[in-house]
Amino acid sequence: MIKNELTFEELGLSSQLVRDLIAGTPETSDLIDLPFSLENIPNQIAKKSFDTESRSVLHAAFVKQYGDVELTEASKENLEKLKSENTYTICTGHQLNLLTGPLYSIYKIAQVVSLSNQLQQLYPNFNFVPVFWMATEDHDYDEINHLRMFGKKLSWERETNNSVVGRLNLEGIDPFLEEVEGMYQNEDLKAKIQELTTFYRNSPTLTEATRKLINFLFGKYGLLILDGDDKSLKARFTPTIQKELTEGFVEKFVNETNGELTKRNYHTQVYVRDCNLFYIHEDGQRQRIERKGDNFAFGEKEYGREELLKESVEHPDRFSPNALMRPMYQETVLPNLVYLGGGGEIAYWLQLKSAFEGAKIPFPMIRTRDSYILLNDKDEAVLKEFNLQLPDLKRDVQHIVKEMALEESEMDFGLDTEREQIEMVKQALLEKAATIDKGLSQSIEGEFVKISKSIDNIAGRLIKAEKKKHEGSLKKLQRLQSKVFPENGFQERYDNMMPTYLQKEGLVDLLVELSVANGLLVRVLNI
Repeated sequence: MIKNELTFEELGLSSQLVRDLIAGTPETSDLIDLPFSLENIPNQIAKKSFDTESRSVLHAAFVKQYGDVELTEASKENLEKLKSENTYTICTGHQLNLLTGPLYSIYKIAQVVSLSNQLQQLYPNFNFVPVFWMATEDHDYDEINHLRMFGKKLSWERETNNSVVGRLNLEGIDPFLEEVEGMYQNEDLKAKIQELTTFYRNSPTLTEATRKLINFLFGKYGLLILDGDDKSLKARFTPTIQKELTEGFVEKFVNETNGELTKRNYHTQVYVRDCNLFYIHEDGQRQRIERKGDNFAFGEKEYGREELLKESVEHPDRFSPNALMRPMYQETVLPNLVYLGGGGEIAYWLQLKSAFEGAKIPFPMIRTRDSYILLNDKDEAVLKEFNLQLPDLKRDVQHIVKEMALEESEMDFGLDTEREQIEMVKQALLEKAATIDKGLSQSIEGEFVKISKSIDNIAGRLIKAEKKKHEGSLKKLQRLQSKVFPENGFQERYDNMMPTYLQKEGLVDLLVELSVANGLLVRVLNI
């Protein structure tokens, strides 16, 4: 029977640090505040204070950001609930990958919706709102400019000048969208794809297109989509920006934690700098702020500390947190209880607890997202045919087929019997030679070395001939292996959602309905 739930340990996924966090080992207990559990929600609520003014600013930011994007009734209700002191958020975030990028991006969103629904049932006196944080200020365009469908990489190549990706206009995107649409000849399927691509054709920026797409997929569940590139929200974060400019506190605290991680033989996920901020110019270009003694530099100029402190008050939107400060920004502007992320994200959150304490920002519960492996009936039939489980596909399938061939055949492919007989002949000849001329022994040994190599060659040919009988089996397993672990990676980090979205009616509903258990799982879904 095929296991439909696996652990990260079984598949060797994520880092040892994250796996130990999931297992609740003592080595990770001081890297977090409260461990994630449904039962710990009231305790986290007690730690999280979020005043009326903060709620008002957040509500106004959402209203402004959505603009003419039509809110669903569920999202409208959740937006209004944010004004109430008994409302909290469950958050995940991701880059602005084209057409959602790899599968796991929609898995994360579905899980914060699912977790919010669970908590609403468990704690009806509170409201829980799922939030998707768009990483609009990233400037690494190469990480988001492509997707993969049917093993083919489709990309939108363009110049960005290190601009924050959220502000990029969508001029010139049509050839990419047409290539995506051209992957299907069936007009009904193509029409469904165009429901999604139209958001990019009818939006001025990548931020707005992404908001419309995610709203289309998840809006009915009340998901709210937030853009951190917002002046009013950055103003709430100004004290922490100024603390970093004056004290460089993030480096101090994170280096201390990194030292402990190293002592425990853990890898540190993100490199910490002496200044963990970027500067965003009016044209959208994002440049790293570097500390130069008492001054700072970005671009080709230096700036005094007081000059930047003043600018952080007047133009807080020009200061952008890096990967280590973005979680602090998020937790400052949201009444958040849980952050749900992938293994890489969770690993750098584990570098941050003491920095949060230094900034006097409550550290949320963190939860590693579940993973999914999508199979169909044919895939499961292959596993059953060969009596395999999914972890077996991480092995060399040629070795698997070889082992099966050897097990099924009664032939001694190693030719051990024949080798024994040849050894007996050799010994008999050596005995005869010894009675005639002892010098012949070396010559006889040399001839039998040649015979031994010939036998090895014959054995290899026999195995090869037997494997050829199993070529069909090999091809089946290779196809399945490339589906689950493409290019030695993992399905959810490689494939785009669209083929499955078109094939499986109600895919998003299915993902949302899956409950979020306390323990991390890799779920196998038959689609």
